Amino acid sequence: MRSALAVLVLSASMTVSATTPIQPGITGAWFDPARNGQGLILEVVNGNNGRELVAYWFTFDSAGSQRWALGQAQPVGNRVSLNFLRAEGPRFMQPAAGNQPAMQAFGSGELEFLSCDTARFSYTTPLGSGAVDLIRLTRIEGQSCSSSVLLDWTPTAVGEARTSMTGPGGASGSLDLQTRPGEVSFEVEVEDVPVGSYRVFVAGIERATLQATSQNGRVKGQVEFKAPVEPGKLPLEFDPRGRRVEVRRADQSLLVSGTAPVL
Repeated sequence: MRSALAVLVLSASMTVSATTPIQPGITGAWFDPARNGQGLILEVVNGNNGRELVAYWFTFDSAGSQRWALGQAQPVGNRVSLNFLRAEGPRFMQPAAGNQPAMQAFGSGELEFLSCDTARFSYTTPLGSGAVDLIRLTRIEGQSCSSSVLLDWTPTAVGEARTSMTGPGGASGSLDLQTRPGEVSFEVEVEDVPVGSYRVFVAGIERATLQATSQNGRVKGQVEFKAPVEPGKLPLEFDPRGRRVEVRRADQSLLVSGTAPVL
């Protein structure tokens, strides 16, 4: 278990997106390593009102007795607010007839997904209130968040569009968007800049770090996002179309900026 958790922590540290929209890829078991033995199992399902998140919360009361609660709600972006219920009445493996559970309120909570492997869980219950940081413990085989941009946009044709970025001091760059049926790639490139490391922001959210190096007598740097993800590229977990893109220095000063193309 320790080795599996180490891999999970490592994968979380490598995720470059600041938020991840709630999608089937986040389905799995989640927990706070500081509170081992407690956690949530999350499912993203197609409910009566569209996409919904179902949360099964496993915890304990103040006397150490096990408590579990259920919440279900529609997400908004990377957040979902839940009202939890817990069942009282049934006994071990007894038939439901004549032994129907009584569902009682167990407070409320909010989940905010910072990446495909990290989340923030805040809660208010009769037993107490607080907030904890969660990491993923398990995932569904074949499911990932790397193609989240395709949830609401599935290209059906080949296309490409490019826009320019400009900045003070002669720095320049480009933004390239390419599509194929079921695939999207987005590349951010800078040139004629000092050698160094730069931060890439899309719509005000930091998405990646870009390394500019000397290439054939010119200093260039690029980073490419892809959905579905491919080796050597970053997962495209956001929709770049028409968004403002900024490349900034470590001190947050602007290097170049531009608007991503639309296809």
